[in-house]
Amino acid sequence: MQLFNFNHHPHALSPMVKEIMAHVQQLPYSITDDLPFKVKYIVTELLTNALKHSVAAQSSIHLSVNNGYLHIHKADEGAPLPILLKLAVTKTGQPILVGQDVLYRLYGIQEEKNRIKFIGEELECIIDVNQVTEHFGLQIITRMADEFIYQYDEPTNLFTVRIKLD
Repeated sequence: MQLFNFNHHPHALSPMVKEIMAHVQQLPYSITDDLPFKVKYIVTELLTNALKHSVAAQSSIHLSVNNGYLHIHKADEGAPLPILLKLAVTKTGQPILVGQDVLYRLYGIQEEKNRIKFIGEELECIIDVNQVTEHFGLQIITRMADEFIYQYDEPTNLFTVRIKLD
């Protein structure tokens, strides 16, 4: 497992993404051609969300490989995602719409208390752009990942992404 510490400063974003990408390129595993693309977008979104929403001074990114998947874990301290409060009033396992754009819908499913699994749905038709909701970054991560889960263990926010290596 490799640990990266990200200081929440806009000028630190690009160097951190480059450092993580250099590490991914050196993985001693068979990787798909699109893995670097996926990792770059996922890490960029996770860190950008940390800059925009976290009150913490830094986040940590852990990379590990297990059972043919690259695991990306981002942790920071602070308030939970507002989506967690919305999902808390729904039945466990029932998907609710979190966001959408003209091509994709993002749903959150509360798997257990303080834990959300994100899933997506490709759209065939054009929707009313006035109905496009927030959380576009979460949509990007969900589209790039094989699995995307958010867990809040007060005071820690933990985002976990799995991407198949081959």
